[in-house]
Amino acid sequence: MSKKLLSGPYLMWMIGFTIIPLALIVFYGLTDRSGAFTMANVLSIATAEHSKALWLSLGLSLISTVICFILAYPLALILRARGIGQGSFIVFIFILPMWMNSNP
Repeated sequence: MSKKLLSGPYLMWMIGFTIIPLALIVFYGLTDRSGAFTMANVLSIATAEHSKALWLSLGLSLISTVICFILAYPLALILRARGIGQGSFIVFIFILPMWMNSNP
């Protein structure tokens, strides 16, 4: 089977779930409710309220990234030192809490 034929499902997935949503975001960001081109939506980001929210979001994402790195790096070293049989169990133990439903 040719590699070009195998790339078809991947390309459809990327177009449907990445390119089309990004194009819609750009379209809605650059138009008003009537569909006319406007930069007002883009310029509204420069307000103090939006700037504060942006910096808070970037700060929280940086903190989250550092915490994940601090927790994941030792785990990766432990998994590397273990054999394949024990490593898969350890991965299962760390993934198991993500399967739990947090809704009461």
